[in-house]
Amino acid sequence: MYSVASVEDLRKVEQNGNPCMQAIIKLEGQEHPYAVLFQKSSEGAYEVLNLYRNEADYKVDWYDNSLHQAYVNVADQKQHLFQNREEENQFVEQILNFQNKG
Repeated sequence: MYSVASVEDLRKVEQNGNPCMQAIIKLEGQEHPYAVLFQKSSEGAYEVLNLYRNEADYKVDWYDNSLHQAYVNVADQKQHLFQNREEENQFVEQILNFQNKG
């Protein structure tokens, strides 16, 4: 499982009328920050809805560059990120607990 190195800009948002949380995070051993959107499921566990890796390079992206994708959606790779729902829940709890430490 990935370890959260830092959490920035944790906030409440809505996704399709449902309350969610959004944060900008950095993972240990990863160069790029991630934008993560998650919510608590009806079973009480947390679920990652969207996870975007920010690959913005301001040397390249200062103009409209259609050849480069600054945000890469990695949520469709969840089966590679988390082995099970418990690991996914623990990942979100890391984000929430990290915010409480600061």
